[in-house]
Amino acid sequence: MIGYIEGKLSVKTPALIVIDVGGVGYEMHVSLTTYNQICKIEEKLKVFTYLYVREDKLDLYGFATEDEKDFFKTLISISGIGPSVAIRILSAIKVDRFKAAVIDEDVGILTTIPGIGKKTAQRIIVELKDKIGILTDREKSYLAGKDPEELSVINDSISALVSLGYSRAIAQKAVDRVLAETKEEIKIEALIRKSLKFI
Repeated sequence: MIGYIEGKLSVKTPALIVIDVGGVGYEMHVSLTTYNQICKIEEKLKVFTYLYVREDKLDLYGFATEDEKDFFKTLISISGIGPSVAIRILSAIKVDRFKAAVIDEDVGILTTIPGIGKKTAQRIIVELKDKIGILTDREKSYLAGKDPEELSVINDSISALVSLGYSRAIAQKAVDRVLAETKEEIKIEALIRKSLKFI
C-alpha cells in the first residue's frame, strides 16, 4: 500500500488533487478539510494516502494528516459506509466534533451531514462508539459544558451559513473561531453575524 506521496501539487480542486512525482501525476480524492489545509499549486507537499481496491478500479484518497487518514479507515469499516460517504463526512464535520457526537449518541448532529439519515446515524453510533475509545481534551470540549440548547444554537448557525451558500467545512471553521473568542453565552443571530466576518 502507498503510505504517502510527496511531490509538487499540479491540480487542486475541492474534490480532487494531482501530485506530480518525477513526471508521474498521482490523482487522488480529498475532503474539503484536506483541500483547505494543503498548499498552493506548484508548491511541494506531502499527502498521506489510502488505496481503495475494487474489482473494476483503484481509487487513491489523500489526506493532509495521518489522523484524518486513520479516521477515514475507521469510517469505511462501518457497514454501508463507503469511501465517497466517508469523504463527505470528513468534508462536512470536524473529526473531534464527530467523535464527540458519537460518544454522546447525538443523532441530530450526525444527520446534519448531507446523505446521512437517522438510520445511518444510529448505525454509525452503534458501530463506532466502542472503536473511538477515549476522547482527547479537545474532543471532550464539545461535550463538557454544552447543554442541548447550546449545541442546537451551534448547529443551527452552521446550517444557516450553509443555506447562504458557504460550504459546511468553512461554516464550521468560522463558527468555531467565534466560539473560541467568545467567553459568554451567545445567541444564534450574533453567532451567525460574527461568523460571517471570518468567511
